[in-house]
Amino acid sequence: MAYALIWPVVMRQRLRRVPDSLYHGTNFYIPPGADRAVATFHDLSIYRYPEFHPASRVEFMQRAIPASLKRADFLITVSEFTRREVLDYFGWPQDRIRAIPLGVTAHYHPHSAQQTQATLAPLGLQHGQYALCTATIEPRKNIERLLQAYALQPIADRRRYPLVLAGGRGWKDRKSTRLNSSHT
Repeated sequence: MAYALIWPVVMRQRLRRVPDSLYHGTNFYIPPGADRAVATFHDLSIYRYPEFHPASRVEFMQRAIPASLKRADFLITVSEFTRREVLDYFGWPQDRIRAIPLGVTAHYHPHSAQQTQATLAPLGLQHGQYALCTATIEPRKNIERLLQAYALQPIADRRRYPLVLAGGRGWKDRKSTRLNSSHT
C-alpha cells in the first residue's frame, strides 16, 4: 500500500528532471506528471478474470488503469486480440492504439543437441526430449491443469519427456508447487 502512495510522487519528481521526454509505461502504468506518454497493455485479465489475481492487485489496477488511460497519448498492445479488447472495453480511439507483437533477438533460435548438452545434462535432460512450461506459478496460468493433464500421460512418456516448469513463484503458488513434486 505504501508503494502505491509513494511511487507516483517519486516518478513525478523524476519526470520533472527530463522535460520534453516521452514516458513509456511498459506495463500499463503512467505516473502523474508524464507530459507525453505511451502505455503497453499485455492483457485485460484484471477485468476479465479478477478471481485469478490478488484482491489488492485488482483494486489497485482498476483505479490505476483508467488514470493511466487519461494520461496516455498512445497505447501499444502485445497482440491484436488485446488491442481489440482495449478498444471494446474502454472505447479507446482506433487511431491511438497499435498491436506490436513481442520480439526477440537473433540469440533466440533453435540450437543443436551439441549446443544444449552442457546446459541440459546437469538437469538430467536430453535435447528435444522434455516439455517446457515457462510461467509465473499462480492460478491464472493454470499450472494445476497442466500438471493434471501431464499426470494422465503414460508413465513411459513422462519418463521420456519430463515436464520442466521454469518461472518464478507467484500469488497462491503453494498448491501448484506441491502438485509439481507429486506428478513428475
